[in-house]
Amino acid sequence: MNYFLKRLNDEIRECKNLENQDWWFFYEQIRFEFIIIFILSYFFDKNFQLLDIDLKSEIIEDLSKPSIWTLISIIRKLDKDWDLQWTNRYLMWILDVYPWFRNNTIWHWYVFWDKKADFAKYLENLYKNLMSKTELSVTKGELWFINENSDIIYIENISPWYSNWYSISHDWNKTSWNCPLQTKEFDPNHVYCQLWPYKYFCLSPFIHIEDTGKKMYLFKWIKDILSLKVQYNQLFETSSNFCKEWPKIWEMTINEEWNRQISINKTIRNKITLNDSIETYIQTWVEEDVKEFLISNRSSVAATIWWHWWVWKTALIQYVNNEIFQNSKKYFDYIIFLSFKDRRYNWYRWQIEEISSSERITCFTDVIRRMNEVIFSEESDNIDNIVNNEDKILTIIDDFETIEENEKKSIINFIDKLNVNNHKVIITTRTSYLTNVWKELPIKEFDVDKTIEFLLKYIHPKLGFIQYETIKNQINEEIKKQIFNVTSWRPLFILQFWILLIQNKNIKASLDRSWDIKNSEEAIEFLYWRIYNSLSEDAQNAFVAIWLLVDKDKPVGEIDRIKFILNIDESKFVNSFEELIKLKIVEIKWNELFTVYAPEIIGIMRKYLKTNYNCVKYSEKYNEISKGVWPIGNSLLIRANDLRDKDPQNAVVSYLELINNKTYSKDIRKKAILNLANFYKLYLWKSIEDYIDLFKDNYDDFINDIDYSLTYSSHLNHINTDSSRKESMNILLSVNKKYSLDDDDKLKVLSLIVINLSRNIILERNNLNTQSKYKEILEDDYYKRRKEIRVVMRNIDSIYWIGLFNKIKKNIDRISSNGILSEYCISALKQYTEICIRINKYEEAKEICIFCINNFKEHGGFFEAKKTLAEYFQKNNT
Repeated sequence: MNYFLKRLNDEIRECKNLENQDWWFFYEQIRFEFIIIFILSYFFDKNFQLLDIDLKSEIIEDLSKPSIWTLISIIRKLDKDWDLQWTNRYLMWILDVYPWFRNNTIWHWYVFWDKKADFAKYLENLYKNLMSKTELSVTKGELWFINENSDIIYIENISPWYSNWYSISHDWNKTSWNCPLQTKEFDPNHVYCQLWPYKYFCLSPFIHIEDTGKKMYLFKWIKDILSLKVQYNQLFETSSNFCKEWPKIWEMTINEEWNRQISINKTIRNKITLNDSIETYIQTWVEEDVKEFLISNRSSVAATIWWHWWVWKTALIQYVNNEIFQNSKKYFDYIIFLSFKDRRYNWYRWQIEEISSSERITCFTDVIRRMNEVIFSEESDNIDNIVNNEDKILTIIDDFETIEENEKKSIINFIDKLNVNNHKVIITTRTSYLTNVWKELPIKEFDVDKTIEFLLKYIHPKLGFIQYETIKNQINEEIKKQIFNVTSWRPLFILQFWILLIQNKNIKASLDRSWDIKNSEEAIEFLYWRIYNSLSEDAQNAFVAIWLLVDKDKPVGEIDRIKFILNIDESKFVNSFEELIKLKIVEIKWNELFTVYAPEIIGIMRKYLKTNYNCVKYSEKYNEISKGVWPIGNSLLIRANDLRDKDPQNAVVSYLELINNKTYSKDIRKKAILNLANFYKLYLWKSIEDYIDLFKDNYDDFINDIDYSLTYSSHLNHINTDSSRKESMNILLSVNKKYSLDDDDKLKVLSLIVINLSRNIILERNNLNTQSKYKEILEDDYYKRRKEIRVVMRNIDSIYWIGLFNKIKKNIDRISSNGILSEYCISALKQYTEICIRINKYEEAKEICIFCINNFKEHGGFFEAKKTLAEYFQKNNT
């Protein structure tokens, strides 16, 4: 039974009986358009595959934005045997009349509100005339199936011998059937109309059912041509969001457009120019991390693939892009690759080539337009369409650092709007600009073996078997190291070495000529030209000052000398050097030495020093260093540092020689103590208890050194025993009492005293409460000790707190601009607030909270502390 038509006829009869003109008119319209789609399904199944490829493509293009006129036109194109246009010309005339009627009445139905009954009657007569013509044409064609008696069937599955289907009656009763495979080649999950006797045609994709026929859908349009995803209108419901892909129905019809292509798994992506070495791409340890993020991660929309200079970031993401695109399993509906890259290096000619703006994207607007082109096949600036789209979309943005800051911010704001359930974004960049914003996926470098593996894999298909084997056999362990050194493991230089290898056909001759690979002006310009502009101002200053202390033959310098030249706040220096380290501009060799990662950068440093506004000042500071005599102990300290990796046992001996020889300056000996303590902890995995005597045995020599005393006190406090905490506190009290401290040191010491006293007494109070809870202390003893603890808490207030708080308020402007000092002061304020709460000094706690919120609200590094204080304030205020 054609229960679609039966249901529509029943609805129309009911509306007429109830004299409901609005719904009568509406269902007459739906019934007639159902008939049109039904006829379209018949001719599509009968003739579509017989058409030439151009006409097929034209029909599918028409179905992407159809009107009623379009559907009638498609029926004409599909009616290649003229079943309608010749043998049933009156029926064709009826179909042609409807679009005219629809456009002139239904389109403006509100104008003719009082004529709805007339319009409904007109549609009813049109339908009856159409049905009478189909019944008369039984001997001339097969259009007699347009009535309630034809059966709608749904193919559930295909067994080795039978097609299993069910048909549905108008009251939703399901009747199961089996049909021999020899009768017809059915497709599972498709809807068919059964013509009597034993003849069928496919209604899919134009008519569809779900939930055993309870949900009935009529074709609306092809939402995406490449994936052939159809969107439907649901009959008897208001929903129109249901979509389904029908790739097999129109397979091989369209698989590519001028700017898009589709894979076997029906993923659509924009056409891109692939890195010409992507087939040679070898794993660099991060591919699986990228895939895991794209496929499994549900916590982050975006991730950055970042690393310094030319290290295969684009090839990596193109490799992953291809793997996902060509996978048998579908992970994304759309993959959109967008590149801001404005230059490329031609390693065949050893020259830089500009990429025109027509070959890339240049701004945020380009990003939105390109995404709309791929997803919706239209050039549009509409952001909401993308944000609200429910398809799975992967967007890749390459060379993010190339664009202006305001464009970056626009893109970041846009990505923040995307739903993690539908969108994934990968950004490649050579700066750490976004590593604190989204998930970070850093690339790792090639080692010696990976360098050789890449070289051999690249040259293999380009050489004959004998020549390849000859070169491969020449590569021994020594040759491997030489190739690694001349190429600096970078794919750019490896490919240039390959060109030399092809020309010379000999490893040794190629190595003899490879001296200029890393030193060519074009290669250095291409690799490093944007380093300086990508740095913060402080890091730029450190970058150019380094040139004063190093050269290509000896790219090693002392951190203390850079500190002296820069002459900036310690926290700024640390941040700037961390930035240079993260971008692989310099590496730290233990605590005192740094080395320039790539000697080729040194020339760039010199170039930018000339343009830096601090050039004269830094040169004068360097001259001051040059006039002095570098202490002899410093070379021994450097030697001890150098022995850490090579000979740990002798490293310890060298440090102790420096420490125990009191003829060396206290500054050198103190550095040796601190370096040795760091070596014990980080390299030899020793606990603080194992080396605390190092500080204790030398304390008398440095008893007047505030930094040493505070470091010793901190180590004791970390041991976390009653005796060590007591000893740590004694040192702090001694420093506070004995020394004439400047304002910053006074603030630091008082803060540490308040922090440690507060923590210790709160810990003791908590332990006392635990003992009381488990009856481990007598009640009288408990109250006695609780009273003593309360006295101690009040002493903290009267002896130390008032002086500290007054100093903080007096020097708040200076404290706010000093990150390290702020950290001490905020920790003290937070700890003392805990004390105030426990001794019921809520007004004072409230004062501290308000002070912190007003004065440290911009101090991003201590947001949690501010938040905690604000919570206390809210709690106590209520």
